[in-house]
Amino acid sequence: MTNQTYYNNKGEFQAQYEYVWEHLIPKEGKSDNKHVEAIRMATYIYHEYFDSGNVNFYDVVDDGEAWRLDLKEWAERYCDYISEYLGMEREGREELLEFMKPDEFRWLSGISGSDYVERLIDRVLRKALPQITLV
Repeated sequence: MTNQTYYNNKGEFQAQYEYVWEHLIPKEGKSDNKHVEAIRMATYIYHEYFDSGNVNFYDVVDDGEAWRLDLKEWAERYCDYISEYLGMEREGREELLEFMKPDEFRWLSGISGSDYVERLIDRVLRKALPQITLV
């Protein structure tokens, strides 16, 4: 993984990203602008990975015989929104769902979680930023 990350304030679109967060992302709730909302949701996915290893996306359910991971309803909405926003095919959505699993349950092959989430946020920003007026 490169050291040019949003987590260390050196992402590819860092200045624009910070501007959007300072001026366009609502302090509470969601944005009415679909591009700003995509950045807000992608950022949540990004920070959930780095801050807690995705443990908040799933509930562990013990049904008496075995446990399973159940994706929380709001986390699925985030996945669906980002998948649709980026025009991901079914496989891309499934890969995002796999990424959103807690570290110990993730089976993505060939890419680290940190590389995956950096690419994800960059993809959202590449699409969203040209659609947003930055003053």
